[in-house]
Amino acid sequence: MRRRTVWLLDVDGVINAPRPAWPGRIATADVAAAGVTYPLRWSVRLVDRIRDLATSGAVDVVWCSTWCPDAHLLEDLWRLPRLARAFTRRPTGHADMWKWAAVWENLSAGHRVVWTDDTEVPIDDADRDALHEQGEVLPIRPRSRAGLRPADLATIEAFVVAPSTGTHD
Repeated sequence: MRRRTVWLLDVDGVINAPRPAWPGRIATADVAAAGVTYPLRWSVRLVDRIRDLATSGAVDVVWCSTWCPDAHLLEDLWRLPRLARAFTRRPTGHADMWKWAAVWENLSAGHRVVWTDDTEVPIDDADRDALHEQGEVLPIRPRSRAGLRPADLATIEAFVVAPSTGTHD
């Protein structure tokens, strides 16, 4: 039986980036959420690839971002289907605790996890090893200024279609 793959997807520094690292059209928009207007900048190709994965059924794309309560605004802007949210309330305190809780919850449920976040994905080898000990996980930490790159999406797509290693069944 194939294990479910969940992609925990952050927004700022992952999709929304000052200098997206993609060829082709870069789009911009101002989005008002929670009484504040946020300038967004993204690669159209990146959003197209995310949409393709989200609608393929091969992976469950889940917002894991402070945008969760307002993610419908992004889904409308980027013509994405309605995606699940790792949390529905606006995080109080540090969002890192909410994001890590989503990672642990999905790994504990036996899901394979793709985690893309420009600030929370660990860079330290010991922390990455601890993450891998909990389950089958692909952590990607893009540079905040560039967001996800084409190579990152290729890695995600390969992970999604690859058979489970079965090491955590």
